[in-house]
Amino acid sequence: MKFIDHPLDACMTISGCLLVITAAILDFRDISIDFWFMAAGALIIIVQAFMIAWKNRTTDIRISRLHRINFMSSLTLGIGAYMMYTNSNSWVAMIILYVAIQIFMAFRWKE
Repeated sequence: MKFIDHPLDACMTISGCLLVITAAILDFRDISIDFWFMAAGALIIIVQAFMIAWKNRTTDIRISRLHRINFMSSLTLGIGAYMMYTNSNSWVAMIILYVAIQIFMAFRWKE
């Protein structure tokens, strides 16, 4: 089983990640609209993770648990967007936490 089975899910993942990366670049250049890119990217990733978790809630319990962990880790991007809004630099820690969890989960999926 692949994590992303549908092309729309892949497009949502790619667009959300590109928005988050754009927000990071804009923040490093001190451009004030960085929060909106981060919020949009985080929202896309959170909604996509929720939809996948909801769709796979009745499958194998192990896969269902991994999808729930994916959804909970995507919420760290929402917290990161809030931290970017408050001009705190802790949003970087939220992105690093999200990436670390995603890398861990990449090795947990069955093929």
